[in-house]
Amino acid sequence: MTMLSLPQLVELARRYGFPNPELAAAVAMAESGGNTCAQGDPNIGVHPCDALNGTSTSFGLWQIHVPAHREFDATRLLDPQYNAQAAFRVSSGGTNWDPWSTYKDNSYMAYYYPSAPELVVPRLPPAAHAAIFTLSALTLAAAAGYAAYLDRKRGWA
Repeated sequence: MTMLSLPQLVELARRYGFPNPELAAAVAMAESGGNTCAQGDPNIGVHPCDALNGTSTSFGLWQIHVPAHREFDATRLLDPQYNAQAAFRVSSGGTNWDPWSTYKDNSYMAYYYPSAPELVVPRLPPAAHAAIFTLSALTLAAAAGYAAYLDRKRGWA
């Protein structure tokens, strides 16, 4: 049995092309606890990776439900890479998580930490920097002048 951490699941999901690897990893963690050998339905348990327990119908990290997805080999679903590929296909390329109960009941949210969007800072030509600096200096001067005007008007200066 191998246990994958949430960051490891994010990396696995990223490697297999999920558009939101944090979401994919959160669903996997909620489904299997990161246990690559998870076998569930009727109930998840700890089982060896080299054999099926005989009663389960869902397998691996994303708990692929074999009766609904007979195109996948249950034994191979205990392999994290094969399971990730299957989850990618079942989720329509990572865009539809409705087949997973942990998505529908929001229990995946306990593991969902979306990454912040990257801050994009535009590159400006040197002349633009000078213009911004000049406008900033003028704005500060105007603010200081207005503050002095208000002070005189109030009789504070």
